[in-house]
Amino acid sequence: MEPKTVVLPNRSYVDDVTAESLRNLWPTDFSMYLDYVGCPCIISPPSRGWKNVHKIHSLDELLHHYNESGTLT
Repeated sequence: MEPKTVVLPNRSYVDDVTAESLRNLWPTDFSMYLDYVGCPCIISPPSRGWKNVHKIHSLDELLHHYNESGTLT
């Protein structure tokens, strides 16, 4: 059975990404996503080895690590 997965939008973007480029994004409901995947869960970039990988135990932890993620997906 595959683990439940959610792809979060980047926290920040490179300079050439404008508000118009992001017009199709919905508001991010972190609480709903965490309820869906369950705790503990892992937040990580899709293809960066074991860098920036965090085990999440709460919504506060998720928000903390997401806010530090910058331009990483």
